[in-house]
Amino acid sequence: MIVEIISIGDEILAGNILDTNKQYISDSFWQLGFKVKYHVSVCDDEGDIGDALLLAAKRADVVICTGGLGPTADDFTVEVAAKTFKVKLVENEMVLNSLISLLEKKGRKLCENNRKQARVFEKGKAFLNKVGTAPCVNYCFKGTDFYFLPGVPREMKSLLNESVLPNILSSRVSQYHFKTKFLKTFGCPESELDNKLKDLWRDRTFIDKARIGFRCHLPEVTIKVSVWDKNESEAQNQLGSVVKKIYDRVGEFIYSEDKRESLESLLIKKLSENNKTLATAESCTGGLIAKRLTDISGASRVYLGGVVSYANSVKEDVLNVSQDIINKYGAVSRECAEAMVKGIKHQTKADYCAAVTGIAGPDGGSKEKPVGTVHVALIKNGELSHQKLFLPYPREMFRMIVSSVILKAFLDE
Repeated sequence: MIVEIISIGDEILAGNILDTNKQYISDSFWQLGFKVKYHVSVCDDEGDIGDALLLAAKRADVVICTGGLGPTADDFTVEVAAKTFKVKLVENEMVLNSLISLLEKKGRKLCENNRKQARVFEKGKAFLNKVGTAPCVNYCFKGTDFYFLPGVPREMKSLLNESVLPNILSSRVSQYHFKTKFLKTFGCPESELDNKLKDLWRDRTFIDKARIGFRCHLPEVTIKVSVWDKNESEAQNQLGSVVKKIYDRVGEFIYSEDKRESLESLLIKKLSENNKTLATAESCTGGLIAKRLTDISGASRVYLGGVVSYANSVKEDVLNVSQDIINKYGAVSRECAEAMVKGIKHQTKADYCAAVTGIAGPDGGSKEKPVGTVHVALIKNGELSHQKLFLPYPREMFRMIVSSVILKAFLDE
């Protein structure tokens, strides 16, 4: 079964809003074993909408349209679809009564703008919207099932999950079982990951019978492995076989198979399970490590706190970094980073400690210490370690990578 998604609205093409509906709908269909093959965005133009619907009818079995179902003048998707399909619109009593009841609860009366939302395709289907006014309307045109949903994400999700997907599954059962796994990686660029897997590729998108996709969300890359098969156990076996082959080549960079997990959430979990504590001393990252850790619920059980020692005076006064070290080696040096981590260890008595100092740029670099230079010092299990890195990236990316390096270092311990 081929699925197409059409998003309608000037605000999408103008870049005023991010179209998250396509992502949600696509993921929902893939999880059920149906492939979404086309994504289309159309402005609020009758001709363009009509053309998009006719093209979709030629190439897709199911079409999900979002947007243009509201009560305002520029909400005319259903009207255009009726004209394109050459079908009448009729007032649906069930939808009308639902609208009246919903508006009465809000102390409002039904007006003509809202009344038009009760007009649906003759011989089509309507599904009530439990969280808004616009219903989902369904019509089969030349063998293609069209579903028109409101563009408001909350309303779209409710109708998709409670009405549209169950209706599709009742008539179009997938012949395939879909299995997927997300391999979240850090520490290896997308191009290098691909190169390490090059001998496995059957073509540009498949390893054996598994479809492979890379999603780069710097500084991380997620490898998505997907398998479809008519036999469920065979699909699971194929998935496991390919995932093992990927681990054999890039396993050192994979830190999770749960797309909802992050480096920080895994570290908080690990520290909690091992009854360990952590503290940080940050300079060039400006508190980003502390921020990422404290974004996670339960961090207070393991994260004792941190010092943002941006100024040298704070390094000296709070972390007890000697002025001699700064004068002789500079604030961006191994000696300073190691003194910082010893200082935060002394202040907090945490089991694990991290310190970072560097040059985020774009200014402040020199020939000896160019922008992107960073020194990381860690204390793990009573042992002090140091790492010098050169990360010539834009300021925000530099800070994100450095914070991730530290989080991953404690996970690898």
